[in-house]
Amino acid sequence: MAAGLTDYVATRWYRAPELLLSNNYGKEVDIWAIGCIMGEITDGDPLFPGESEIDQLFCIQKVLGKLPPSLQEKFDENPRFVGFKFPELNKPETLEKKYVGKMSAQALSLMNGMLNMGVGKRFTAIECLAHPYFDRLRDDELESLIQGYNQMKQ
Repeated sequence: MAAGLTDYVATRWYRAPELLLSNNYGKEVDIWAIGCIMGEITDGDPLFPGESEIDQLFCIQKVLGKLPPSLQEKFDENPRFVGFKFPELNKPETLEKKYVGKMSAQALSLMNGMLNMGVGKRFTAIECLAHPYFDRLRDDELESLIQGYNQMKQ
């Protein structure tokens, strides 16, 4: 992560948890935003429609579960959140429950990888592109290229 970057990078609903807690972030925040947009495209509703930064963090946890210890530590140390404590979350909604019947298992797998709260565990752009969700697209694209090439040769 680069240091000293602005903390106003994206519209709140698409901000990764680490971006809500610190101005030290990297490219991983873009993958998070894409995951949020994927959910919104699926059902027309924002995935994490927080009304403030603290509410945004709570919306994320309602679906994905508690902040991992490294992010909870950043939350506890952040002067903007002094005195705030999240309500106990016994059972997060999960992406699977939220998008049951709306997304394929492969789409959910990709989205889970993009929305991993562990920054080091979140999919990279290459991992997203290599995900099986895109296999058919890659196959169709390759087939199209082959057909185009064959037509050019004739």
